Amino acid sequence: EKLLEPCAKEAAPYRHLALELKAIVELRQNNHAKAAEIFVSIAQDPKCPKDLQTRAQVMTQNLASQMAEQAQKGN
Repeated sequence: EKLLEPCAKEAAPYRHLALELKAIVELRQNNHAKAAEIFVSIAQDPKCPKDLQTRAQVMTQNLASQMAEQAQKGN
């Protein structure tokens, strides 16, 4: 994560890819809420390349579905 920080800053040319990698790290650490938050920020960024934006939208939808299923199982 520390290696990604400089790349994820606002002015960094590869910040969207770095953010995507940060979200994947969060997923691997089972922090789905934080990963979803990062994917949403990527998906809503108008400066983000379209392919990456689409991938972030799909990941956001998948995570929302998984979290909803887990919430239902918890009730």
